Amino acid sequence: MVSISRSTPIELSLVVPLYNEEASVNRVVGPLLKVLEDGGIPYELVLVNNGSSDGTGPLLEQWAQRSPAVRLVTVAVNEGYGWGIIQGLRQAQGKYVGFMSGDGQIQPQDPVRVYRAMIATGSAVAKVTRVVRGDGRLRRINSHCYNQLCRVLFGVRSRDFNGTPKIVSRAVLEALDLSSRDWFIDAELMLKSRWLGYEVLEVPTEYLARPSGRSKVRFSAVWEFLANIVHARWGGRFQQWKAVIHSAGVRAEQPVESLVK
Repeated sequence: MVSISRSTPIELSLVVPLYNEEASVNRVVGPLLKVLEDGGIPYELVLVNNGSSDGTGPLLEQWAQRSPAVRLVTVAVNEGYGWGIIQGLRQAQGKYVGFMSGDGQIQPQDPVRVYRAMIATGSAVAKVTRVVRGDGRLRRINSHCYNQLCRVLFGVRSRDFNGTPKIVSRAVLEALDLSSRDWFIDAELMLKSRWLGYEVLEVPTEYLARPSGRSKVRFSAVWEFLANIVHARWGGRFQQWKAVIHSAGVRAEQPVESLVK
């Protein structure tokens, strides 16, 4: 085991946004801390209270008081899933930084599995791919159509754009400059990684059924996803970011580290 203190250099930061997840907090945070601790990795768990109005906040405060490896970030007003992640990423201090949802559907060992796969392969970007899914049939159909559409429009070879945890190196994180405040943050990471010339390492996993609470993804999210796809493909969604990358003379084979000196 690694003895964690604030003076320990952090190898892996994991951001978990939670919005009105009072019923899930303890069953998510406890196993995550155990797996990360047992994994022998100097880490921090960045828990984001993403504007919750239930008992999520006090529970997260208890975990922060209980463990020096927990960093608590509080967002006063919920402005979207992506915004909660971005606020957590801004506070993260690890050499490798990742994020995952906090609804209890992700296996607690997955962040360590993805991190170890990154180290073993020398990858700068990695994520899970949900090859077995415990969520509902309609959700699986929507996800399949969304992934197919993204593959056709953007040429990114992935069967699961939204699978988390996603983990990137510190240099890649800074170059990506993630800005999506909504659910499109997953696709933004995938697309920008592609435009930078990075292959995304995908680690297969089983996605669990939601143990409690309700999904925060509503039907309106379908239209939100479609609007984001249209703007990213034909609009100016990421044009300013691309202009900065282009002006820096970046080529696909050029290491990202050169962008963030």
